[in-house]
Amino acid sequence: EGIMLTPLQLAGLVATIADDGRWVQPSLVRYTIDQKGKTSYPHHKNSEQAVSSATARQVQDLLKLTVS
Repeated sequence: EGIMLTPLQLAGLVATIADDGRWVQPSLVRYTIDQKGKTSYPHHKNSEQAVSSATARQVQDLLKLTVS
């Protein structure tokens, strides 16, 4: 009866369309700093072409029509 998405999933959906169909694994943590001040960056930059860039551009154009 409908589609349920978390805010993070919805943000990923919009980002995928904005990035010409390229989905990047979302991460809520940009970096961490330990007690000694050392900065660590997570390495989850997995990505894939979720939809074709042509399809993403069509959706971008349709979304523009909703605010024009």
